[in-house]
Amino acid sequence: MEQLNRTCTGKCKKYRVKKPPVGSRYGAGHARCQICDVWIDHRGGHLKDGSPASAESSGWFCNCCNYKVRRSPRNIEYKAKIRTAVHGSGPARRGRVNLEYFNKRRARMLRGVGEALALSRISDDPLEELLPAGMSADEIAAEFETSMEELVALAKSDSANKASLIAELERCRYKVRFVPTKEEMAENSKFTMAQYEAEFQSWEHLLDRLDYDPWYRDRMSTAVPMCGMVDELRTGESPLERKNRLISEALGLLRERRLRSSEIRDRLGITGYEMAHLETRLARIDGVSCTKARRGAAADSVFDYKR
Repeated sequence: MEQLNRTCTGKCKKYRVKKPPVGSRYGAGHARCQICDVWIDHRGGHLKDGSPASAESSGWFCNCCNYKVRRSPRNIEYKAKIRTAVHGSGPARRGRVNLEYFNKRRARMLRGVGEALALSRISDDPLEELLPAGMSADEIAAEFETSMEELVALAKSDSANKASLIAELERCRYKVRFVPTKEEMAENSKFTMAQYEAEFQSWEHLLDRLDYDPWYRDRMSTAVPMCGMVDELRTGESPLERKNRLISEALGLLRERRLRSSEIRDRLGITGYEMAHLETRLARIDGVSCTKARRGAAADSVFDYKR
């Protein structure tokens, strides 16, 4: 159904709802239309196909301006409160995970969950510790308005959804050691390319959202592959042994003087991906202090080891 009007026409006035006496508007099921500057409930919205919205449906569009309305707060703390109020303290119910919006922030988070799941196949570390540096399980759960356990269950499922499709892409990326092509996905993935393109518009659009190069220019380089995984058969060193060795070598370097993460990376000869995980582990070791570089400098951390 084609929607023509894209400005407020005044129809929203009859759908305006008052703030509930107890609790928040989002918790009461209200939605915010930023074009009309009003709060509405499901009676003032419709779905993408033009059918009326219901209280349980997702992806509402305003009946007045036809813009998509916001149904959850931006602030992480308030998102956590809404999730607790709706789902209780236990795991969220399946089907309530909010995967409707798919911006770059959410794409990076789902990519992080997929990377952690791929690493968990060869590591005994808890999944939360395998998340890329700068990501936390609480932040990801609040963004998707669910529990981390439920999001991981969706990523592991055999049904095609955004979380499971991206997790499968990450598994294949570790297997082929590069961002996989369509042909490699067809050979190694349990999902079809038709399922990817139906969920993400196109394969190239998905790679761009995940900050991968749709033109696969990384394959033209002779550098170490992006995933940074060790070929266990070639080196005879398991991923866990390599991780422990890198931590020991990094601590040895830090005993000499303070170093930036980029200097550690160059001295150890590791990829940016491996350095991101090494940063997380170094910051947790007793005696190691980590400070971020000043504003305007490169995205770097300064490490100091005093023991």
